[in-house]
Amino acid sequence: MSISRREFLKGTAAGALSLTTMGLLGGCSSKEEAAKATKGVKDAVVNFMTLKMQVEFEDGADIPKIMEDVRSNCKKVEDDCEIYL
Repeated sequence: MSISRREFLKGTAAGALSLTTMGLLGGCSSKEEAAKATKGVKDAVVNFMTLKMQVEFEDGADIPKIMEDVRSNCKKVEDDCEIYL
């Protein structure tokens, strides 16, 4: 399930979020693993063709905080990677 930016910002959405990502050409799996390792993330999948990452959250997760952590973890793997929420 994808959520709107408004739902994400309110922190009311549950389920999954689609992110537009840039800089995915190298190390897609490493960014995917970094996202999966983030506390509160149930699963994460990167689609190379669409340059999107699908993130599924644990029940009751603080989505805005987790997404900032996902962004930070992906930046650790590849510092020029950009994730647009």
